[in-house]
Amino acid sequence: MILRRLTTALRKQDWFTVVIETLIVVFGVFIGLQVNNWNEARVARGNEVLLLERLEEDFREAETAIAVAAAEAQQVAEDTGRLVELVRTHETPPDIDNLHQLLLAPALTSPLPTESATYLEMISTGSLSQIRDERLRRALTSYGQNIVRYDNNYQRALTAQSSTTARPLYIDAVRVNTEPSSATFIVGYDWAALRQAEPQLQTILVFQYNLASITQAQLDEVRTILALLEKPD
Repeated sequence: MILRRLTTALRKQDWFTVVIETLIVVFGVFIGLQVNNWNEARVARGNEVLLLERLEEDFREAETAIAVAAAEAQQVAEDTGRLVELVRTHETPPDIDNLHQLLLAPALTSPLPTESATYLEMISTGSLSQIRDERLRRALTSYGQNIVRYDNNYQRALTAQSSTTARPLYIDAVRVNTEPSSATFIVGYDWAALRQAEPQLQTILVFQYNLASITQAQLDEVRTILALLEKPD
């Protein structure tokens, strides 16, 4: 109807009517665009709220798992360090209660607890940009970078544990229990061979401390993310 009136006004050269009708059309288009933008912003905000809720749920579970992993990684590195010190300073096995625990430590290297499924989905779909809080985006990015750092060091640690560049190896110096149901893993050892494997043990120790450090850093990132999720801007 507006177009018909506009056509009639043009034919009659009624310029006042032409201007009014044109303004009505432009204003109508503007209002339509604004309503559409408002609807898109409302949908985006709703999606962001859902993402934040899922992230908080994921990271609350992750905090507990990574806290346990960080404590265990630190303890394993300390045990391996203690073993390195013993093989370096004792020509014969020392008489200590936790020797078998120390002997097992160089073999204990674990991957990080599974990362947030919501974070992985956000990375794969590019929805990280939907989060408006720049601090939270940076923290999530750092969280992902720590995952990559850990995976790289973890693979190198596994290589160090199974290195065949020199003999004897740590694995050659210990005898393990082949019974899966047994609570005792280390059932024997060759102290002389362990002393010769000291360079490998030192390499393993370096990677274990690296992994412990990255795990603690990841725990700090998870707690930072949770704090930001609890107090959004």
